Parts: sequence; C-alpha cells; structure tokens
Amino acid sequence: MFKRRGSLINYLQPYGYCGIYVPRFELQPLAVLARQEDGSLFGNIGLLTSIVGSGTPIPFTIQAGEPFVPLSGSISFSLGAAIGMDFLGNMLTVIQGADVKLELQVKKGSSLHFSFEEVMQDRVELLQIENYLKRVPVRLMQVGFARDLQRGKLYIVTATLRSSKFSVTFEKARAIGLELGAKTPWNVGEGTLTLSELANTSTARMTYNGPRPLVFGFQAVQAVYSSSSYNSLKLLKSEAMRGTSASGYRMLNVEQASGYDS
Repeated sequence: MFKRRGSLINYLQPYGYCGIYVPRFELQPLAVLARQEDGSLFGNIGLLTSIVGSGTPIPFTIQAGEPFVPLSGSISFSLGAAIGMDFLGNMLTVIQGADVKLELQVKKGSSLHFSFEEVMQDRVELLQIENYLKRVPVRLMQVGFARDLQRGKLYIVTATLRSSKFSVTFEKARAIGLELGAKTPWNVGEGTLTLSELANTSTARMTYNGPRPLVFGFQAVQAVYSSSSYNSLKLLKSEAMRGTSASGYRMLNVEQASGYDS
C-alpha cells in the first residue's frame, strides 16, 4: 500500500538488529518466536528454558542494561491516496492495555521521524545458547513446540534494544481522535504518553517517557536440528514478521536485518 524510501531497518541494520515498528514491553533474550506457514514470524510463545530443558534450571548470564547509541531517522511514504494508519492506536494498546482507536490520516508524501533516547541493550552470548541446546533434551511435555523446533520453525531471541524515552512524529498527517483527552499527558503504567498536533501544521507527534522501557529492536537465531539432535545455529534472515494480539490489532510489524549462517 505504501513504499518506504527509508526505514527503521536502515538505521538498525549496521548493528545487525531487526526493527519493530510498534515497540513491545515483553520481548527479551531467550524468548522463542514461531514461524508461520507463510514464512512470517509470530512473537513470543515462551522462553527457551520452558521448551527445551531437563527440568533442572541451567543459569544463563544475560548482559542487561548495556548503554547503546541513541538512534533516530526518517521514513517517507509514497501514497496513491490518503490512508488511515492505526500506529497510535496500536501503540496505546501495547502500553496501556486499553482498546483505544486513534488513527492517522496520512497524506501523499508523508514522512515519519523517530528518535530513541537512553537506549539500552540486553543480550545473551550465542555460545551459552549453543552449549545449552547441546546438553539438554527437548521436553516431551511440549510436543508441538518440540516438533517445530526440530523442523527449524522456532527462533530464539539473543539480544534486544530498549528505550524508556522516544518520540514519533508524522508530517502531513492528522491525528483523528485527539479530542478523546490525548492533548494532555496520559499516565501509562508508571510513565506518560503524550499525543499532540503541532499548531498551524499538519503534523502529529507521539512521545513516551517512563521508567519501563519498550523494546524496538532484536536479534535472533534459528536452531537447526538433525532428527532429534541439535546441529547448529543460524542468524535470522531477512523476512517480514507479523503478529496479532488478543485485541485483534496487528501488533508486531517488523523489518529484519539480513542474516547469515553461523
């Protein structure tokens, strides 16, 4: 429906990260993602240790809260006609857990500008995951997931990027529904979310600031099995990732960096 002349992936790809257009709270290292029949990925079905393991916990050392560089960039949209985007509604649903429908009416030639500050990286070493998979069996109680794992349909998150302060600005756009009280900061969990239209412009802006950071980028690997025995890891290859939340919104809309075999 639209063509991106630049995108979040352009700014994360040099770091080997996949970009998430609608940031999430819950994504973390060792989370397992499932690949659907159409090749897309569906997010977070559980942790690796809940699918593969001997019942005896094996500790992972997760490097948490490592400072990362601030990230910002722009995305341009080339549209044949004005369309509605539910980015803000999705964002509110993720943060607030409420069914709030706020749409953007986007005009031809619109641009999106994003900025993530106070970026932190959480990661787990690939060697730890590989040693774990070599040592422990797939749990029989998770037969379906075990089969998917052995068929190469599951991916393991190895690192995430998160930020507790970011803003998204849409130019040549009008936020529909701002009269619903969004002109003043909303309390969302322990943080605040501000939606506004800049005076005398066709620009809508969303700003989030809070102690609970949102994940907007991740790295993942595919576990390769031969029969029922672990073989190797492959870094995630480029493909679209989408997921649907319980409320029906398409919550995970991700561009992924080109991967390569380990």
